[in-house]
Amino acid sequence: MEAQHALSTLRDRRGPDFDLKFPPLPKTVAEVSILLAEQGDVPDTPRLVALTHADPVVATGVLRRINSAYYGMSREVTAVRQAVFLLGFQEVCNLVLTAAMLELREILASDEQRDIFHQIIRESLAAAFYAQELALHWDVPHGNTAFTVGLLHNVGRLVLLYNSPDEYEALWQTTETGGAPTAVEERCIFGLDHASLTTQACERWKLPPSIGAVLGAYRSPASLEDEALQPLARILALSVPAAETLCRLGPGAPPFEPSFALDPLVEGLPAATEELVALIAGQRSRAARYVESI
Repeated sequence: MEAQHALSTLRDRRGPDFDLKFPPLPKTVAEVSILLAEQGDVPDTPRLVALTHADPVVATGVLRRINSAYYGMSREVTAVRQAVFLLGFQEVCNLVLTAAMLELREILASDEQRDIFHQIIRESLAAAFYAQELALHWDVPHGNTAFTVGLLHNVGRLVLLYNSPDEYEALWQTTETGGAPTAVEERCIFGLDHASLTTQACERWKLPPSIGAVLGAYRSPASLEDEALQPLARILALSVPAAETLCRLGPGAPPFEPSFALDPLVEGLPAATEELVALIAGQRSRAARYVESI
């Protein structure tokens, strides 16, 4: 009842315009996103190591994760350069991005809000995992940023949680689905939604334009003017509902059945609908283990 009352009060007094603020994005996220977007034939390992060491919290988080049960290292990894040698440039970039995003947890005041943050990050990680796997399978253009767009696709939710933590917590507790609020529910309360805020955040944080373009158009990939980005946007469009299903129902859920027509998305990918569903289903257990590793 308290949550319903809070939402009713907010709906009465708040219109589409309020003092919107963006959380301080850890500098490492932007720098590694740029590093990946600009990556040439030879990965710039020294730059990655330097960026990681510049943020001791991130460096500690990377080493903690690489030494977790998920990676199953036979001996302890104690240096980021060693991690790059053992896991590869791309995987360490992914670890750095994840560790940096987890720093945003510190901007929240209550355990309930941190729990919502954790749910958002879990879904983001699942989408990042699926996006990278599908991008590798088809070797799509800009595929080295697939994990990045998956990880960042939900940052608009973090913006809402940062600006109106109590109200967004109340909305989260009263959704019809029992999960994350829909864009329609968010617009009803705040006058804007997490999807539009994600693109605004990318601009505010000065992330590579290609990342912002994909995040802004993955719900309608054919609308992207840069056709080279369309396959990545289609992959993200598949990865997001797969991640939502995994995080809501768990690895033992029924086979993945998207609530939208796959055919328009398949048009830009070298696969039939059945192959897409099979690929996603085949990665579910690995995706679940990856998400749990945080």
